[in-house]
Amino acid sequence: MRLGRPSTSHHLEPLIGQLVSQMRMAFLQYGFVSTYDSTVFVKRTADDYFLLLELIRYDAP
Repeated sequence: MRLGRPSTSHHLEPLIGQLVSQMRMAFLQYGFVSTYDSTVFVKRTADDYFLLLELIRYDAP
């Protein structure tokens, strides 16, 4: 998922930013953000690099 392009994840950008900040402060490697509509998992691969798994929608099979 790319945060720069228009997508359904646009509403998650502020939440992902908050999660990344908290992961940095707590030295965490994994995290996730979940809302009623979707969930995204985040993995820290280096000090300033984070991988985002593709957004999982609430109605996913």
